Amino acid sequence: MNRELLFIIPFQIILTLILLRISGEIGKHSLSMGYSSMTRIYQNGKLSFNLFYRVLYLPTALSIIAILIYILKLDFLIRNIWLVAIWYFLLQLALSLRKLPYTKLGLYFGSTFASILLTYIFYVYGISQGLVGLLPDHANFRTELWFIVVLFFYGLFNAYQLEDNYEDRRRKLEDRYLQFKKRYLHLLKPEFQKVKVLNDLLFSIMIYEDMNRPSWFRLIEKFLFKIGLSNTTGIMQIKSQRLMDDEQSINEAQQIILGAYKNYENTNEYEFVGKIITTYNPDAYYREEVRSIFIDIRNISSFLEEGGFQKTETNFSNENIFDVKEIRRQAESLISQIDELEKNDLETNMPNKKLAK
Repeated sequence: MNRELLFIIPFQIILTLILLRISGEIGKHSLSMGYSSMTRIYQNGKLSFNLFYRVLYLPTALSIIAILIYILKLDFLIRNIWLVAIWYFLLQLALSLRKLPYTKLGLYFGSTFASILLTYIFYVYGISQGLVGLLPDHANFRTELWFIVVLFFYGLFNAYQLEDNYEDRRRKLEDRYLQFKKRYLHLLKPEFQKVKVLNDLLFSIMIYEDMNRPSWFRLIEKFLFKIGLSNTTGIMQIKSQRLMDDEQSINEAQQIILGAYKNYENTNEYEFVGKIITTYNPDAYYREEVRSIFIDIRNISSFLEEGGFQKTETNFSNENIFDVKEIRRQAESLISQIDELEKNDLETNMPNKKLAK
């Protein structure tokens, strides 16, 4: 029994890491279906897809893996395999601590608990029963009934709109921006102190990288770098052959951004920002996440520090990046004002119409 544990524990740890990586890759390739990070789900994510994906991913993945394990006659690895769900979410939580302030905690922890519970139920009534408990039973109509129930709730949640926590997110991003600006202002090259878009891009990337790689993880990363298991270090997550601290990575990041700035400075701002982010990291999911933060940081720095930046001579067109949520709020406010004016106008003209009769 103890010999089996020597295999089971490393197997579950490795499986946890693999499933976490696969989950991220599936998410990146599911953007068109409505996948969104938990920090942006209120903006453009589809609740049904994101909720069902996060709840069903682990029990489904472990069921498929269990089938393969049974086929390979490695049945001992099935023992308490449901614990992978707990290791998975503990690791995910540790890696996402910086993101929690920007996340809908009820939705996050609710879906986490539901996924762990469902994984345990799958394990007790399916996975641990062998292939018989995993493969579909066409003679049992209950399977089809539950499938219909799942489709019903999927459609129900798909029509539900999450409450917008835009102001709370903006306030927390503002706090983080000011904290980093105070800490690293002395490192900024002249261009980043004078050209607003460069300042905003640098700190947007910094905030996002810090969300994904908090300071405690960067300490571990330094050790992994020394033994050849990591090639990115520092708060800006620069790929390099030499170990960097946070300040060195910020200096290197400025060089990368400046190089792209000189190549794309004559494009419109939306395209310009996208190309610089893509130069920094070509991943599409990364680009959209950083762009979302950039929109907020752009508005924050405009409000707090507009006078601190010189007017850039960059030939930006009027096709600037815009905040869809802000435009929507302004449009709703304008419509409300128009309705009020029409109402007042109607009340003012009412006596004259009666008099004319």
